[in-house]
Amino acid sequence: MTTPNRKKIWAICNPMAGQNTQDRITHMIELLKDQDLAPQVQFTAYPGHAEQLAREACQNNVALIIICGGDGTLNEIANGILAGQKQAGSLPALAVYPTGTANVVAKELGVPLDPVAFAALLRQNRQITVWPAEINDRYFIAMAGAGVDAQVVGQITPQEKKKLSVFTYILQTLTLLRQPWEHVYSVRIDGRIYRAASVIVTNSRYYAGKFELTPLSRLTEPRLYTCLITQGTRAHLLRVIFGLLAGRFHRQPFVRIIPGQSVTIEGLTTGPVQVDGDIRTKLPVTIRVGQKPLQFIAGQTQ
Repeated sequence: MTTPNRKKIWAICNPMAGQNTQDRITHMIELLKDQDLAPQVQFTAYPGHAEQLAREACQNNVALIIICGGDGTLNEIANGILAGQKQAGSLPALAVYPTGTANVVAKELGVPLDPVAFAALLRQNRQITVWPAEINDRYFIAMAGAGVDAQVVGQITPQEKKKLSVFTYILQTLTLLRQPWEHVYSVRIDGRIYRAASVIVTNSRYYAGKFELTPLSRLTEPRLYTCLITQGTRAHLLRVIFGLLAGRFHRQPFVRIIPGQSVTIEGLTTGPVQVDGDIRTKLPVTIRVGQKPLQFIAGQTQ
């Protein structure tokens, strides 16, 4: 496959994502310049800016967008591209340089953290097809969740996400469990109704970076997996945490993982919904397998 040099390349960079982001981005950009892959660099300045820049990239016939950020930045860019999609051949390819907190998508795509290895990956230009899911009138790449998952994400400030690791989420979950969890959600999967104390609908096999959530999920397959946590007591939710840490989340007796094409989540209240690691909407939501694929540069995937 041809390398992406001599084509128009943009790097859309979120300086608020992760730790030491500015230095890592600068190093990576300098390496690309040395290899005749110099991108036009665009820094985001406010929430939603990456989505706007992605639309501008499409209008400027950019062939490749390098995403310097985490899953939230990637979400904005994917929505910016797909919202104005006219024909598949006109869309830019995407390459994720992971500088966020969890970097779920980069993990599944086999993208290295090391800038030298990332530059080599760009030159190889191995592209795969990824199927974003639709959530109401938007899209997500990795996952969406309601319940404990969304409550925890909503309590973490951007400053905390930037400074701390994925274990921030675990600590926030433990804090949340000081109070009884009494929420119940109605979840319709391909027409069948279930009840759950917490729900995660996923495209990706990973959660919070390196923890395996649904072993059968693949970004490259147009199929959703819905994780239903059917019990919401403090003891059950603690077992969820330790199950994730031990790689046994999907083996918990009170966890059901159900494949499907369409999922609707409703609650007694209009609670928050996390989408690719950020609170972006509220209940109710309808999630469907997407019909608009994107091309990603990927490394060795499992």
